[in-house]
Amino acid sequence: MTYDEAAGILGFNEAVPARDSLKRAYRKLMLQWHPDRFRTPAEIAHATVMAQRINAAYELLSEYLDEPWRRRLGGPEVGMGAEWFRQRQGNPRHTYRRRPFTPGFPDETVFEVFVRSSHIVSAGYSAGRRVLYIKFDGNAVYEYSDVPADVFEAFLRAPSHGQFANRNIYHAYRYRRCEEPNRPYRDGTSVPPQDRNCLGA
Repeated sequence: MTYDEAAGILGFNEAVPARDSLKRAYRKLMLQWHPDRFRTPAEIAHATVMAQRINAAYELLSEYLDEPWRRRLGGPEVGMGAEWFRQRQGNPRHTYRRRPFTPGFPDETVFEVFVRSSHIVSAGYSAGRRVLYIKFDGNAVYEYSDVPADVFEAFLRAPSHGQFANRNIYHAYRYRRCEEPNRPYRDGTSVPPQDRNCLGA
């Protein structure tokens, strides 16, 4: 994936978007294309492809914005900036604050949505089980039980994910630290229908 492809997926025409603009565009698109919003296998398959492309574009552009040398090398289309994208071949390194993390959650049917707040990397939700996963900086994943879908949606829409979680999630729901390994998301077409209707589809 080139810079132009990643920027196009997220709807940017400008050279390098600001971090806040990038996050807003990503949130809007993920709320639109999250696979849990769709019901038929064809819709879910299409939404899964779209959401995976959105995630990859966001990760790649975020990683590029995090590079300390970015300003010295020029834009992403020329010189070392273009070389950086060629070397990545459009594949993000799965890093947050320059530390690696493992994509996915212990439940491979839960789609990962990146939030990148001060200490939260991503979140995922299983509507059928009413389980919210939150992945923290350092790759620790916590599972919160009996969380309503509207709380997950409000969390994704919140201007500060950390503040919202602190006020409305951390102490409000039973939780445990997941010791199981994270596994990347697998196609949701084999997921039971009750797990597909998250976010009010």
